[in-house]
Amino acid sequence: MYEPLTGRKEGLMRTNSICPSPESVLLELVKKNERENIVRFIEANPKLLDYVYSPEYNKPILLIACSEDDVEPATVKTLIDLGADLHYSSEIDEEWQALHFAACHTRSAILRVIIENLRNPGDINATAKGSNALHVLIKHGRTDLTDEFGECAKILVQQGINVNLGDSNGVSPILWAAKRGYKDIIKTILENSVVPVDLDSHQSRRKTARDIITSENLYDGPLPEKCDNNNETDENILFRYLQCENESAFINYKNGDISGSVNADNSHSTLLQTSCYKHLRRAVDHLMKSGANPNLTTKNNRQLPIELAAECGCYEIFETLLSHRDIRVPKSVLVTLLKYTDNEQFFNVGISHAECYKILLKHLERNENLLDINEVDDSQNSPLHYAVRYADSEKVEELLQLGASLGCKNKFGVMPVQDIGAELLEKHLNSCVEFDRNTKKYDKEDFQVTFNYRTLIPPLKKPHYNVAYDNSDPETSINHIVTRELVAETEVISYMSRTPEFKYLLQHPVIVSFLFMKWHRIRCFYILFTDGEPVSRNETEGGEDEDFFTDPGRSVFKTIVMLTGEFDAGSLNFQHFPVTSKLIFSLFVFMIAIILLNLLNGLAVSDTQMIKNNAELVGHISRAQHIQYVESMALGNILPSTIIKAINGLCCCFPQYADHKFSMYKPLAKRVCLFPHYLDYKLTFYPNKYGEICLPVKGKKRGLFARNCYDCSHIYLDKETVKRTTAIVQQRREEEAKVKQEDNHVQKIDDIIQRLKENAASDRMEIFILNKKAGPHIKIYQP
Repeated sequence: MYEPLTGRKEGLMRTNSICPSPESVLLELVKKNERENIVRFIEANPKLLDYVYSPEYNKPILLIACSEDDVEPATVKTLIDLGADLHYSSEIDEEWQALHFAACHTRSAILRVIIENLRNPGDINATAKGSNALHVLIKHGRTDLTDEFGECAKILVQQGINVNLGDSNGVSPILWAAKRGYKDIIKTILENSVVPVDLDSHQSRRKTARDIITSENLYDGPLPEKCDNNNETDENILFRYLQCENESAFINYKNGDISGSVNADNSHSTLLQTSCYKHLRRAVDHLMKSGANPNLTTKNNRQLPIELAAECGCYEIFETLLSHRDIRVPKSVLVTLLKYTDNEQFFNVGISHAECYKILLKHLERNENLLDINEVDDSQNSPLHYAVRYADSEKVEELLQLGASLGCKNKFGVMPVQDIGAELLEKHLNSCVEFDRNTKKYDKEDFQVTFNYRTLIPPLKKPHYNVAYDNSDPETSINHIVTRELVAETEVISYMSRTPEFKYLLQHPVIVSFLFMKWHRIRCFYILFTDGEPVSRNETEGGEDEDFFTDPGRSVFKTIVMLTGEFDAGSLNFQHFPVTSKLIFSLFVFMIAIILLNLLNGLAVSDTQMIKNNAELVGHISRAQHIQYVESMALGNILPSTIIKAINGLCCCFPQYADHKFSMYKPLAKRVCLFPHYLDYKLTFYPNKYGEICLPVKGKKRGLFARNCYDCSHIYLDKETVKRTTAIVQQRREEEAKVKQEDNHVQKIDDIIQRLKENAASDRMEIFILNKKAGPHIKIYQP
């Protein structure tokens, strides 16, 4: 039964219940290694992990598990994963922790599990009354388990335990081993320790470890030379640990305090470069937490640590480096990941270029300044060039969403749009139609839709100045920078207009609106510089048509003939047989021409819309090509490159740089271009206000003339473009609603499964307790 706890208003305490206590149930489960029941039981009673079993054990459940011979390593791992304290200690057990208990009971597998789950660098050197785990093993370990005894010593030494530490009596582990004649332990320490073993600093009864080993012939090989305080530098020891890929020893060296050597190098590479090259994740974590510079290189190795991580595909190291606030990501990283993303070797654990790529994109979404998505390599290829060739469509779409340009040309003049599929390009153009997905005002007048043109525009080229140009007049430099902001904006659309599989996309609202705004900017050039031509009328000179509408009879006859659309009775002569000839001609019209022409007109109705669409498409193609021509005239080079090179050869002080161009007068060029002075790579309009365009106000308020000018303040997209835009918005809304509905269904199913699991776990636990209560002779069925 249960009684109220003394001095408390609420709560129960156990008295003399016939059911087993929860802590005894947990102890029984651990001894039987019933890990699934352990997980369920502790999740229901998490405080049991801290319960001290007294007076029989005087320690919590994890320390008991490390001390029992029948408990398996997986059971100990389960307890640790559930939150058991590895560092619990008490005076009753000489301040021993789980590490010391595992060493004392000589369980190498459990000892390895404990070491792998230590939280902090240097925890392996935790002392209990001055003794570390190696002291405890040598002094209290089970020597009857010869193999386990040697394996435990080897694990501790390889994981970087301090082999030169003296205990409370000033005796080192190797001196204890020598005193007890443990030849195998002495051999293990001397041959597996990266740090030089000190055989002379510690004494027992005025004898050093060297004296005992030599006199009793406990080691066959040469002993380490005597040295004063082991003059080997910390940097050399750390590099030796990394060369041996001994991460634990590296992390635990000097109890993890390597702040003075964290940026050390051996002239070939830094500690961080070496760790990245050898795929040592824990070593990289330790270096980064200790303050290592992630951008540091050496003269002999110019590759940044993050480049090394990207090349080998170590995504855990890659994410650790990328999370540093001062990380510098070179342009080669994204290209490297795209090249190797489809050549994964699935048998390499922790290696995945695709995972590195996902991590990089996740960081780019949060910080677009981390890397220039349009940065080019030596061949002027951008990451999108490699994506359309080596990666799948999903990665291409992700780069486009981040702003990768379809118009970035390599040194051969090839743009990424030339290798992309029409369906993928159409999908991307649909995603360029942006709107507020959280709003419910789709039918209101103030509902806005924005067209994003960023990916259609080539990136700004970074000029490469020479010395003469750098020392030129500051005003000239400023004008040059402004000119460089203007780029050929219609190259992508011009290519689409010449490519059969892309032509239909010229009717997409994003393209149509772009051409419309572009035409709005340059139509003044068309009006001023287009040659005028006289209007051509469909008329004949001279002669008069016979008037057939002088009387009702002739009028009816003329009307019937005109219904055919093909015959004109004015050119027919009915004078010789006026009645017979007209009767025969009328019968011919009724029997043949009218029926045949009406049939042909009926068949042509289905082609009318196609002809109309083709006419619209031809108009867009002609407009795109004309705009591209005007743009090339305004932004092109007036002087041939040969003349410029000749002038440069004659005048060394002539301002120049790699791709210098003499373009038209700057105001004309700015008038031709939309970006960035007129629009900020986006266009917003109101689909519910007849397609009214919302022009941005940059820098200063628009003047009175601009506000009153109809051309400047009221620009509308055509009805067909508005209609197509509305259809895209509606389609995306339906897709999002469908995805949301499916997510809700999945969540409901997950909730039901979780409740069923909880009910099943509760039923199993009740059955287990009833079985425990009933005794060994009666068993209750357990599914």
